[in-house]
Amino acid sequence: MRLRPTLSGTLAGLAIGLAALLSAGQTLAETLHLECRVRETRADGARHEMLRRLDIDLDHRRVRFYDNAGHGWVFRNEYGFVAANRERITLEANPEKDSYIDRTTGEYFLHNKKEGLMVRGPCVKTGAERPRF
Repeated sequence: MRLRPTLSGTLAGLAIGLAALLSAGQTLAETLHLECRVRETRADGARHEMLRRLDIDLDHRRVRFYDNAGHGWVFRNEYGFVAANRERITLEANPEKDSYIDRTTGEYFLHNKKEGLMVRGPCVKTGAERPRF
């Protein structure tokens, strides 16, 4: 006995296949999770070392910043970034601030001209971190 597909069976199979494809597409979204060991230098010469985590969602063009100065990760900011290409992810580019990730060297750089602040250091890719409650 040979079974013939029915319209409802075909539609159900199509819906399941489409749902699987959509959920796979969501997991394929490119998000970079970077952890950077940075040195913060102020205009008065004061220096401070810390960790900075960047979660960069390339599909939605958003970046989230977290800092760890030795007491755990603290959320700092989230905003849309300027541009991304194979060589560089430009996070900010305006008269007051420049910041970017050099994709060839892994170097993070921030210069806040208004506050006389420079932050720079090497980054490595890490896995996504989930907030702890």
